[in-house]
Amino acid sequence: MGLSYSLSIIQGRFRIAKENPLLWYSLLLTAGTAIAVWFWPAPVTDASPSDFRIRFWGMTLQLIGAWTVWHDLTDSARKFGKTSLLANTIEWAKRLIFGHGHAVGGTFAVTADSCASFQGKARKPQPPDGSPWESRIETLEYNLSKVDEELSQAFRQITDTETKLKDQIKEESKKREEAHKEIQKDLHEAIVGNYATLVFGAFWVAIGIVVSALAPEIAKVVAGQWSVVWRTM
Repeated sequence: MGLSYSLSIIQGRFRIAKENPLLWYSLLLTAGTAIAVWFWPAPVTDASPSDFRIRFWGMTLQLIGAWTVWHDLTDSARKFGKTSLLANTIEWAKRLIFGHGHAVGGTFAVTADSCASFQGKARKPQPPDGSPWESRIETLEYNLSKVDEELSQAFRQITDTETKLKDQIKEESKKREEAHKEIQKDLHEAIVGNYATLVFGAFWVAIGIVVSALAPEIAKVVAGQWSVVWRTM
């Protein structure tokens, strides 16, 4: 039980450690910088200490930082359907060389729910002039009953249509709300979620620039030539 408990603690700590990979990458790059500057410096020549290894490591840091920023930006662009810069350039070159433009066309499928058309029920024709009033009244009563049936049917269909439309509007509102939340999430990740990654890349680009720019002086300091560096300041 003691061994399993210790393993569960280690696994829990390992899962927590994986939540911040940029910190471990920074520690590795810091260790690499210390090795390149202090523990594995370039040899000292007759003229002055060589700064090649320090300059090379500074260039490596700049490339790592630039690649991190580029990769993060392109990944965010792909989330919003933006194709890669290389693909866009190739497509542009094809159109420039061969002169083929994009044929923009679209087909619009128009669908409409046809409303129910109410055709009159078979009604009795009006009696000719001079007919008995009983016949006229009977015809009117019959036709009024048909009109009443048609109105009842129309109201039923209107109610059914209203219910269906309410259900469709409710479903559509739910879908739009979910899509809105997804867009908000993507925007948040694109604007704020990659903040740490961009800071990581920019930081190591800056460190690489400093190391490369001060490589000759760093090499002299590591070689013990403090006085030479001091006189040049």
